[in-house]
This record gives sequence, structure tokens and C-alpha cells, in this order.
Amino acid sequence: MTATVSSPGMLTVRPFNLDSATDEHPLFVVSAKSLRYFSAHTMRDVIDAHSYHYFEEEAAYVFSLDELELLMERIDGVAVARFPSRTKNVEWIWLKPRKNDSFDWREFGPPLADAHAMLQYGFKTANWSGRGRNDFAYIVSRILSPALKRPIVLSGGYGRPLVVPTGDTFHVYLWSTADRNEHSQIRAPRDAWGYRMDFRDNAFQPNQKNGIFLRYGGYIVAELCENALYVHHNLVRYGSIDEYRLMVKLCTDVVALLGSGEFKTNMDDIRQRQQKMQQEIFATIVESGIPERSQRESFELNAARENAQLARKAFFAAERRVFELEQAQLDPDVVRRRFEGEIAKLQQGRVGLVKGISFGGYGGKPSLHVFTEEIIMTDPRNNLKYRRGEYEIILNFSEGEILFFNRTKSEEIESDPHIESSGDACLGSVEGDITEYLAHYEVEAVTTLAIAFLQSPNPYDGGYGIEHFPLVKEEPTEKVA
Repeated sequence: MTATVSSPGMLTVRPFNLDSATDEHPLFVVSAKSLRYFSAHTMRDVIDAHSYHYFEEEAAYVFSLDELELLMERIDGVAVARFPSRTKNVEWIWLKPRKNDSFDWREFGPPLADAHAMLQYGFKTANWSGRGRNDFAYIVSRILSPALKRPIVLSGGYGRPLVVPTGDTFHVYLWSTADRNEHSQIRAPRDAWGYRMDFRDNAFQPNQKNGIFLRYGGYIVAELCENALYVHHNLVRYGSIDEYRLMVKLCTDVVALLGSGEFKTNMDDIRQRQQKMQQEIFATIVESGIPERSQRESFELNAARENAQLARKAFFAAERRVFELEQAQLDPDVVRRRFEGEIAKLQQGRVGLVKGISFGGYGGKPSLHVFTEEIIMTDPRNNLKYRRGEYEIILNFSEGEILFFNRTKSEEIESDPHIESSGDACLGSVEGDITEYLAHYEVEAVTTLAIAFLQSPNPYDGGYGIEHFPLVKEEPTEKVA
């Protein structure tokens, strides 16, 4: 069934034909469970809550885009999740009400009046640990979506630095900073632009500029980067009126900056600076690592030759290693060229599930940051597949360290199989190989193995929580009448 307007603001249910769903005119399915969050009084004036029908084994209503926008306006709802159904051009929408009735959103005028952009572009919240999730989602999506015209992810309550993301998605990080080397935190001022700062402890103040600072006096309230907005204090602690108004102020300023020449000029300057920094870090990694590796391989070569002479057949693996080391010894530039070649493959997207890389100084050491596409993991107990999310993998070649950070994990998921909140992982049987690859600067090999590790959690050894991740649904089928 789909809905239509029978009287001003009133939606009724009528039969629908799935052939009406097209790329240009998709249909949106709202679960009946989702509408239970709204009061019976609210729903009674808008739609008959009991006239639902079953779609994909769940009680639901189906709307066109215009009808869904009308529904959201009438019930004052927020779209907090959006994902495909098994039917082509039909998507599931999860609605929740805004909870703060004392806040008059109309005072902010037209930017909040159009629900179309909120639905036209992807939007979701992730890693939420504060209050007012639905209200902040409403503000960010309704103000930024029309200006950005691309997917948005709103993440609340991180409390740690995060690298500037790559890709088409725009991220709003609340209580974070783009300066990965910034660990000193300060007490935020009592207010900004006349709005009270409800939670003032442990606010970030970046030392390195990665975008445009949004300042209030000498305090840097936020930083706008090419693909992210970083708010430096915990803006979502209480879900108060002043927190909402401050978020509206920041989003409105972002819209103004996006349309200015200042933003483009700043981003161009920052890209040039970062490219120069990356070249310097790249050179440091190569130049400092090659002599150490050359000496290490010389000793290993001699040891491998002795083993091969004592028992060639018994030490076939050692003989194979002799061959590999001899190739490196013949030309000291072999390691350098291979390292540069593997970096180029990662940069060009020629390694599976890698969508980008950057160089940084995580923990004060030169490091390589690898950004993955969405990781799908398989539960070996039942072969069910789960959407684990996109990851940032940090490779520290100086210390032989590897860290994993899930950049899109939903706030409902508390644990990440085998991975601590610090990024440290229990690598199990692959730990030795990963350590060796890091020691030998085998960039492609360590990246490929790290991704395989993420895809194959062991539920019998610390891989708890697999079932809490979103289940991969069947591929959409062709629509039928």
C-alpha cells in the first residue's frame, strides 16, 4: 500500500503497484514499528496507524517522495536511517520524532523548511554517545544537505582526534579535531555567540591547520575541512536548547563558507601544504628504512645461506629466502622501487577495498593511513554476512605497529570484534605475518592481510558482537507488479 492526500495534512492508504517505482520516482517504506515512537494523538490527525500492510514480511507503509515529505512535516519527524529493500527502487526509511517541543525551529527560517534535501541525499548518525541525536540529525541534515548535495554522516561524542576523511561523504565530527598530533585539551569558554557551552571540559584546540577555523574570540569552536566539520567540544552532552542553537549557528556559517571564494582558496593552499608534507614523510620513511633493512637483510642472507648449505632439502624455505634476499642485495634500490610502486598502487585504487591513503605523523612517528571501502565480514558459524563498516588502518613502520579504527560503526554497536577502542587489535594467527610485512615495508601485503583480518572475525576467540552489526540483505530483485 502507498499513501495519498485525502484532505489537508491527512494521509490515507490505497493499493500501489511496484511498477510505479523508478530511478526518478522511488518509493519509500516506513516501518509501522518506526511510527510507534510518535504519539497516538499526532498520528491520528495524519494517518490511520492500523491500516498498514506487509512488505518484505514487515508491517509498513509505502510513500512517494512528496508523500513522505508531507508525512515528516506533519508529524515533525526525522529520518535517522535509510537503506535499500530487496525490491529495486524501493528504500526503507526509519523515522523518529524530535523530542524537544520547547524549541521553535521556525525561528531559523527557510534553511529548516525543506525536507526534500534530507531525503534526496544519504544521511545517517554513527558512534553516538550524547543526547539529542534526533534533533541534531534534523538540524545538520536540513541545513547542510541542500548546500553540500552529497551524503552526510553525523558522529557524536568521539572525544579523540580523527584524520580528515576522503571520498564523497561529508562527516560532522562532534568533539574531535583534525590535528592527529593534538593531545592537549583545554576548558572551553562559558559561551560562544551568546549560546551557553554546556560541557566545557576537555575541548580540543588544534595546533595544525587543516581547514578554516570558526573562531569565537581566541577560542577555535570548530574547523571546516574539505570533507568534514570538526566541533572541538562535546556539543551533544545534554541535548539542550543552547547546544541546538550553537549547532544551527555552526551549520549556517558552514553554508556561507562553502559558497565563498575563501573556502576554495584555503583548501587549495592546504592541499599544496599537505602534498609537500606527504612527500617529506614519504622520503623519511624510505630513506630511514632502507639502510636498516639493507643491513638486516645482509645478516639474514648469510644465515639463510648457512642453513641451505647444511641441509638444502630440509631447509627449502630458507633457500627460497636466500633467492629473495639475493635479489635485494644485487640492487639496493630494489626495496625503494618496490615500496614506491606499492604506494602508487594504493593511491591509484588498485588494491582491493582500498579507496585512499594519506601520510601522517600519528603518535609522533611517520605513518601511513589506509582508508577502506565498506568491509563485509562473514560469521563462520552460519555463513551470514554483516556490514562491518569503513576502516582507517594506520601503519607505523618505525614501531611495527598497526591500528584499526571503524569510521562508520553505528552507535548501537558497543564492541568491534578483536579490536579495542584504542585501535589495538588481537591479530591471532596473522600477527607474525603482519609484523614481518611491516618490518620489511611490504605495504601491499600488510594492507591486504589487514583487510582479510577484518573480513574474517573468529567468534570463538574474542570475535563477540558480530551479530550486532547490520546484516547484509539479499540483492534487490527486479520489481514485479
